[in-house]
Amino acid sequence: MLITINYLAHISNFFMKYTFNFRIFLTLIISTVFIMSVFVAARFHFSSIEFDKDLNFQIAQSANRIGEAVKPAIWTLFSSSVKRSFSDEFSSSLLDSELQNKFLKGIVVYSQFGRRYMGRVKVNQSTAPYSTSMREKLLSESDLVSSYPIKIETMTFGRVELFIDLKDHKEAQFRSLMIELLQIGIVSIFFVFILYFSIKKALAEPVSRLQVARKTFESMGEGVVFTNSDGYIYDSNPAFLTFLKTTNNAITNKHIDDFLLTTFSQIKKLINENPSQASWTGESECLLETHKIPVWLIVTQISSKKSDVSDEYAFIVNDISEDKEQREKLRKLAYYDVLTGLPNRQFFEREIENRIQEAKSKHRKVGLIFIDLDNFKHINDGLGHESGDIVITEAGTRLQQNIKEGCFLARLGGDEFTIIADDIISDDCLETLANNLIKAFHKPFIIHEVGYKVSISVGLSTFPTDAADKKNLIKNSDIAMYNAKRLGKSQYSFFSHALNDEFTHHLDVYRDIESALEKQEFTLYFQPKIDLIDDKIVAAEALIRWIKQDGSLIRPDKFIPIAEETKQIIPIGEWVIQQAIAQLLSWKNTELSELSISVNLSTVQLYDENIVHYLKENLQESGIRPDLLEIEITESSIIKNMERAIDILNQIKSLGVKLSLDDFGTGYSSLSYLQRLPVDTLKIDRSFIATATKENVSGKILKTIIELAQSLSMEVVAEGVEDIEHHQLIVMHHCQYGQGYYYSPPMAEDTFERYARDNQKQLTVIQ
Repeated sequence: MLITINYLAHISNFFMKYTFNFRIFLTLIISTVFIMSVFVAARFHFSSIEFDKDLNFQIAQSANRIGEAVKPAIWTLFSSSVKRSFSDEFSSSLLDSELQNKFLKGIVVYSQFGRRYMGRVKVNQSTAPYSTSMREKLLSESDLVSSYPIKIETMTFGRVELFIDLKDHKEAQFRSLMIELLQIGIVSIFFVFILYFSIKKALAEPVSRLQVARKTFESMGEGVVFTNSDGYIYDSNPAFLTFLKTTNNAITNKHIDDFLLTTFSQIKKLINENPSQASWTGESECLLETHKIPVWLIVTQISSKKSDVSDEYAFIVNDISEDKEQREKLRKLAYYDVLTGLPNRQFFEREIENRIQEAKSKHRKVGLIFIDLDNFKHINDGLGHESGDIVITEAGTRLQQNIKEGCFLARLGGDEFTIIADDIISDDCLETLANNLIKAFHKPFIIHEVGYKVSISVGLSTFPTDAADKKNLIKNSDIAMYNAKRLGKSQYSFFSHALNDEFTHHLDVYRDIESALEKQEFTLYFQPKIDLIDDKIVAAEALIRWIKQDGSLIRPDKFIPIAEETKQIIPIGEWVIQQAIAQLLSWKNTELSELSISVNLSTVQLYDENIVHYLKENLQESGIRPDLLEIEITESSIIKNMERAIDILNQIKSLGVKLSLDDFGTGYSSLSYLQRLPVDTLKIDRSFIATATKENVSGKILKTIIELAQSLSMEVVAEGVEDIEHHQLIVMHHCQYGQGYYYSPPMAEDTFERYARDNQKQLTVIQ
């Protein structure tokens, strides 16, 4: 079967290759045969006339010769009126020579009045006298009988009757014509070949171009259709047929409107609107049996220079369904969030701009709601990004289910969402919507069959009340959202100008901190820790100070909270650790080499994934004893994520660094977690020291904490010792270390070093 198909394909290709040559050759042969036929017919006609003339001439000549020969004898007979016939010898001698002509069958000579004088006929190969009985047979065998008069001057004495056989005459005529026909045929064949090769040579290049054009037309990937001036299809290429899943016969003579949504009359109108181009390009749809496919059309008007030939139209049809699908996918990637399917930031910013412009023209309000998930980072970091994605997706669904029609919900990224609310009559509308959204998050999020509490903080602002443009409206909603978080989360907050001032202040501080890090405006002050038993300085707490280039001092409580909120505390804390280690290195091999330095580690720093590596790297590079560096952490930072905090502290402890629990007693003080923490020192919060007396509750708690720490083999440091009473109280309760202004305020590096050297053996109290 396969061989047969290949064979047929080979034959088809052969005929396709030689079809044009065959057509030319056949046309030339038919044309030549036609011309030859006309020419031969004319030649035959004129040849017959010539033969007839020649025959008549020969007959007349024979008749004249016979007449001239018998004239004297006839005159003698006529004048003597005695004898009225000739002898056979005379007849034979006179007529036999004439009967040598092939076309003569018999000759009879008559008198004026019809009396036969003589006659001779052909019999086989000889001649014989003519008799009346022979006439009928002679007439039947003759094709023609001609009679000629015998005259002397104007007097007729008789006539000559000739019996003529045209058979030989016709054969001679036929042979002559055949010879001419053969000559004409040979010349014609030669002419055909000459003309064929001349035409072939002349048409070789144009035909080759036409064949290339046809092959190109048939091999094009785009569908191509040709129509007449009325839009009826007369030709199409295989690509178009494949596109329609049909055959050429099924669409030929069909109207193009049967297959395109854009009508032929519309296309002609569009082309006529731009006559210089004589074409139209645009998108349309191809009508299939069950569905429509988007296509890109290029329609060209093909005009003829001849006025009597109508215009034709070429349609190039390109399937753009895949392109449109790809564009739609790209549009979704560009304007929609992959995780939730909600509009993304780019789409949101375009939409908020459009709605603000519309609100301007219609003098309406637009409300913007900025939403941030509370404590999402704990779930994302603690349970993993997969769990975080579950929360984000569910959050998007809950928000979508609780907004009214016409609102525009978008995910900006991370755990931030926004809602654009149109046609806001009053703030009450936004407030009601915000409450509904917050209530939607009261239900726990189920992650791996475990419920987790996730709330939202909502910031509200309106156009044009709070902002006159997109940028400020978004910024103000964001400010309001952060205020809701500061107020305790799971609530909403409207924007106000006071909030804006506060935000502006925070932004200014943020920028100043960045500048301070670059300009090295931060410095360390040191407050000594006193050994109350040996009355000497044993350590110092490194406290950061910000002294601007103009000499002004920025208190830590003015910038540390902002630095923690913006995570600038991480580079600040790294700088403090680096400076403290550098200070310990400078004291090495001096009388201060046994002093240790403690640095405070904020909550943000504690959970920074780089903290352990940073400490290890700096300790190894410096070469100092790790136990001379003490890290202070607060109870509140540990309670935030107990298990993770214990793991991080154990890693820090493994470096040989000492750990101190700062502000003990202000948080969730518990023996259960205190036993698990790898801390070396408890620092009693200054609030107990400030209010403690020997008899009151604070004094008793102070005593209990000191005894508890000692029972756990921990060192105890009392902070905030401001006067002699505080000092006497902690000494009475056997507290080992004290720190506070009673002993010394925080001092600059050089001042502290002088103070420490002067007080190695005896404690000096700075009043």
